[in-house]
Amino acid sequence: MVKKVKGRHLLGLLILLVLLGLGFVFMRGLQTMEPEQILERVPENVDLALQKFSYTETQGGVRRWTVQAESAVYDRQNETTQIEDLQVIFFDPSGQSEQVILTARQGRIDVAARYLEVWDEVVVTTDDGGMLHTERLQYRDDEKLITTDADVRYESPGMLILGRGMNLDVIRRTVNLRDEVRAWLRHSLKKAG
Repeated sequence: MVKKVKGRHLLGLLILLVLLGLGFVFMRGLQTMEPEQILERVPENVDLALQKFSYTETQGGVRRWTVQAESAVYDRQNETTQIEDLQVIFFDPSGQSEQVILTARQGRIDVAARYLEVWDEVVVTTDDGGMLHTERLQYRDDEKLITTDADVRYESPGMLILGRGMNLDVIRRTVNLRDEVRAWLRHSLKKAG
């Protein structure tokens, strides 16, 4: 007894054959790459290299901050991690909501010292709408303090502040600009009525 093959069965069989073919090509590609070739892709003096890196600092089971990056390279000798295209999220004291978000193109973490340094297109955003732009800054977890000696531009609803050098207290959410400070306040005029 001969059955007619329906179009959807033929399509399913075709998809299965394509998947098997792709699987074969993929497995064959893995077999042709020698372990030495894989290791050549990892930079020298690197103990561990990761893509899509994420690290969360906790205290007493409560999230304090999280670092996420596209790539991370750990150097055991110096106990530092170089990271690229990163985002750091600072949480409120309960560890439930995001208070401050920091983004940058490059960074370095010293886990033992609980120190983070970032540079290249640095932006710090607060949950109340404030945004700080600079080229380089550091975060010291023991002080809960973000600092820089570079030029900064801070914008929030109602104001624009420019200056050089800054301290930003993550817990108190206070910003202290050190030098060459200029500020502009925006206000709306209410019509009497």
